[in-house]
Amino acid sequence: MKLNYKKSGNGKAVIILHGLYGSSDNWFSIARALSEYFCVYSVDIRNHGQSPHSTKHTYKEMAADLEEFTKNENLTKFYLIGHSMGGKIAMEYSINNSARILSMIIIDIAPKDYSIDNKAFDTHKKIINSMLNLNLYEYKSRLEIDSELKKEIKEDRVRAFILKNLKRDKNNKFDWKLNILAIDKNIKTIMANNLEQYSALKISSPCLFVKAANSSYIDAKDYNNIRNIFPNSQIEIIDNCGHWVHAEQPNILLKTILYFLDV
Repeated sequence: MKLNYKKSGNGKAVIILHGLYGSSDNWFSIARALSEYFCVYSVDIRNHGQSPHSTKHTYKEMAADLEEFTKNENLTKFYLIGHSMGGKIAMEYSINNSARILSMIIIDIAPKDYSIDNKAFDTHKKIINSMLNLNLYEYKSRLEIDSELKKEIKEDRVRAFILKNLKRDKNNKFDWKLNILAIDKNIKTIMANNLEQYSALKISSPCLFVKAANSSYIDAKDYNNIRNIFPNSQIEIIDNCGHWVHAEQPNILLKTILYFLDV
C-alpha cells in the first residue's frame, strides 16, 4: 500500500509513525523541529489520515507498508520514531530489518498484549462505538459533534484528538478521515502483542523506550521484557504527561529525541 506522507529537511532520514486515531499532522511541530537536523518523513498509517483504506490492519501488513515506503523513497538506513500503535509497527518492522534501522524511539508502548487488559480494551471500544454511533451527516458544526461525543467521552483532550479526524466530503458534510469500520474490526489485533511469537529473539537495533509518567501503557513489570527482546535499549520517563506525550510535553519529548539521536 502506498502511504501518504509529508517530507521536510535534509540529512539522515527519520520516519515518524503515529498512533491509533492519529495522523502525520499530529506530529507537525516535532517534525518541523527535527527537520533542522534530519530529513523527516511523517507518515499516515493505512486507514488513517490521507492514506488508503483497507479492511486489513495487522502489524505484518503495516510493517510491509513501511517496507514499501522505504523502497519507494530509496531509504537504505534510517531512524524510526513510533508512538503507541506506530511503536508496535516499528518493533514489528525491526524483526526482519534491524540492520536498516540506525535506531528506534518507541513512545509509550511495550511489546506486550494489551487486548487482555479489560480496562484498556473497554476504553478503546467506548471511543470506537461513540464514533460509529454518530450519524455525522446530521451535524452542522464541530461543536455539535463534540457535544454529542462528550456524553460518552468525558476527557476533553481525548475528544479533541478524535475530532482532528473530521473532514468535509464533496457535499460539505462531515465524515471521518480514518477508517473507523476497519479499526473496529481489528481492534483486538491492534491491541495484541505483535512480538509474542518473537519473544526469544534479540533485536539488536539501538532503541529508546519513552514512558509517560501518568500513563499505564508501560509499567515497571515491562522493563525486563523490553530489555530481553531489545538488549540494546534504554528507558526514559517523561513526567507530567499521559499517553499523548507529543501533545502534552512536546518540548521535553523533542529534547529527549535529540539527545538520543546525539544532536
